[in-house]
Formats: sequence, C-alpha cells, structure tokens
Amino acid sequence: MTLDNVSRLLIVLAACDWALTALLFIAARDLHEPALSERATTSVILSTVATIAALLGANRLGAIHVSGETSIALLTVALLLVSAPQFIWAIGLATGRFR
Repeated sequence: MTLDNVSRLLIVLAACDWALTALLFIAARDLHEPALSERATTSVILSTVATIAALLGANRLGAIHVSGETSIALLTVALLLVSAPQFIWAIGLATGRFR
C-alpha cells in the first residue's frame, strides 16, 4: 500500500468515525445510558484525533497545505487528546460513577 493510499484511507476513516460518533450521541440521548454517554464523549475526542490524521493525509496528497510547524502542533494535540479518555474515566471512578 502506498503512502497516497494510506492518506486516502485516513480521510475515509475519519469521515466514518464522525458518522459513528453521531450514532453514539443519538443512542446516548435516546437510551439515557450513562456509560453510553461517556463512550460518546470519548468518541468525540478520538474522532478529533482521526480528523487530525485525515488533515495530515490530505496534506500528503496535496489537497491542502499544512506547514511543518502546524503539522507538529497537530501531532502534539493528537497525542494529548489520545490520553484524554483515561482522565475522563479516572474522574468517573473518583466521583463514584462506576459503582
């Protein structure tokens, strides 16, 4: 698989990720399930990471231009966001939401 194909795949996966995130939010709203709401929140964070990967993929394909400095900033944000779910779950544990 070429880097161009990987870049295209990242873009498609990010779009799919947001569609599934929307489904999770709708289900969380309709079912009133706390665990599902937490998963939907986490899904937004992870979808944002997927979007950053898609932006970098689009940059690779030449569809957009992202400077080197911006690329580093985007990667930094993505790595910080990846750890966010653990903090969300730790807060839930500390506040007794998992008992």
